[in-house]
Amino acid sequence: MYHERRPMPRKPPPHSLSPSPSLHSVFQLSHDHELFKRNRQITMEHWKFARANTLACGALNEKSGAFQHCHPGATGFPIARISHPKRICQIIKLKPERAAEYKAVHAAIWPTVLATLARCHVTDYSIHHYPPLQLLVATFKYTGEDFDKDMAAIAADEETQRWWELTDEMQESFNEGATGSGGDVPWWKDLEEVFRFEGSSA
Repeated sequence: MYHERRPMPRKPPPHSLSPSPSLHSVFQLSHDHELFKRNRQITMEHWKFARANTLACGALNEKSGAFQHCHPGATGFPIARISHPKRICQIIKLKPERAAEYKAVHAAIWPTVLATLARCHVTDYSIHHYPPLQLLVATFKYTGEDFDKDMAAIAADEETQRWWELTDEMQESFNEGATGSGGDVPWWKDLEEVFRFEGSSA
């Protein structure tokens, strides 16, 4: 008996079962976006944990401005010691008739006075003069751990006291009741810091 031979059904090629390239790209982008969000969330959680650990273990040293905390890696996160110098800005009036003399003595400042400043962790000290306002502006950095103790040590230094006797006569304090450097009322007036840039925007 004759049987009609029917063609066998053809299987679709393997590539026809996969999404089209455009649809595959959409799926891949969606997957990458979800992965990015998860990684970002993990990173934020780690940052929050590290910050909380730092705040819990550390304490701001109000005298030196140094941030100290527990041993690095105590909670699994390596936390470096952060220390910023304490920066001071002060002003005082300079008597106009003594301006030339004041600049002359500072051009030949006594080495013993500078040595005391260095020993008491005072660095980057400068004094600027603005004649229209008869103003002296002094700035310096303190890099020690006990600001009050070191300032007291400077005030107790005999050579520094002699230097102050020389220069105080050329100045007028903005602080009411001030009688001179090293007194109960500060001779120079401290200014409030309203902005600081450490040199990196990162």
